[in-house]
Amino acid sequence: MEPKPEDLFNIGSKTEVEAFSFDPELKNRLRHLEQDSALEVKLQQREIVRKNELLGGMNDAIAVQLKDDGSGVLKLESREKVIDSYKKERAAYIVDKFLGFGLVPPTVIREFIGDVGSLQEFIVDTLELHSLMLFKYGDCDTIEQSRNQKLKVFHDYLNDFLKLLIFDYLIHNSDRHDFNFLFKEGRIYAIDNGFTFDDKNQLRLFMPDNLFASSAKYILSPELKMNLNKTLEWGEGKSLLREKFKILLTQKQIDTFFKRLDNLRSIINSKNIITAIYTAR
Repeated sequence: MEPKPEDLFNIGSKTEVEAFSFDPELKNRLRHLEQDSALEVKLQQREIVRKNELLGGMNDAIAVQLKDDGSGVLKLESREKVIDSYKKERAAYIVDKFLGFGLVPPTVIREFIGDVGSLQEFIVDTLELHSLMLFKYGDCDTIEQSRNQKLKVFHDYLNDFLKLLIFDYLIHNSDRHDFNFLFKEGRIYAIDNGFTFDDKNQLRLFMPDNLFASSAKYILSPELKMNLNKTLEWGEGKSLLREKFKILLTQKQIDTFFKRLDNLRSIINSKNIITAIYTAR
C-alpha cells in the first residue's frame, strides 16, 4: 500500500522506511550517490591530451582537454595553498548530489603525471556575475548602482541562490565571492569549492550588501522546503554520505558537517531564512 502524504515524516516507523523507498526522487538521488555517473567515469579515465595554466584563486588550476571529447579544470595536490582542498572539491560535489541541488559540476579525483587532484567538468559558455550584470543592465556608474544590480540578480535567480546559501552553509565555504559561481541558461553553477569544511576559517557567503533590508520577502519555495525536510529525515542517504566522506575528510570535519545538517531544520523553518543562515554561521 502506498504511504499517505501525511505519513512521509512519521519518523522512526516502518511507514518512514516504506515512504522513502517509494519516493522516486530520493531513489534517484540514492542511485547517483552510490554510483559514479558516465560523465564522472569519463573525467576519471579519459586521457588528458592538452593543458593550459589558469593562474589565480585559492589553488592554481589547469584547464585540460580530454581525448575525444570533454574538458575540465584540474587542481593538483602539489599546487595546493589549502591542505586537502582537492578532496574537499570532491566532497562538496557529493554533498550537492546528496541534496539534489545540481549546483556543482561533476567533480572527481584522478591521477596525473605522478600527482593527484580534483578534476571538475568545465561548463562552456557561462557568465560570471559582473558579466551577467553588464549584459542584463549595462554599465553601472556608482557603487550603489552595482549593489542594486546584484540584488536584482539575486531576485532573478532566487531559488538557486537560496540553494547556494544553504549549500555553502553546510560545507562551511570560506571563499564564496562574485567570481566563483557562474550563470548559464537560467542556472547557477558553484565552482571553486576547495576552501571548505574547516570551521577554523570564517564562513563567507554571497549576500548582496543591501540584501537584509528586504530579506524577509525571500522565502523557500514549497517544493524546495519539502525537498529539504525529506533530506533531513533521509537516514539511508545520510549513512551513505557519511561513508563517502571517510576517504575525503577528517572525522572532526565529518561530525561538524552533520551538526550543521541537524541545525538546518530550524533554519529552513524560520520566518526569515536569510537572517537565520547569517546568524547560524
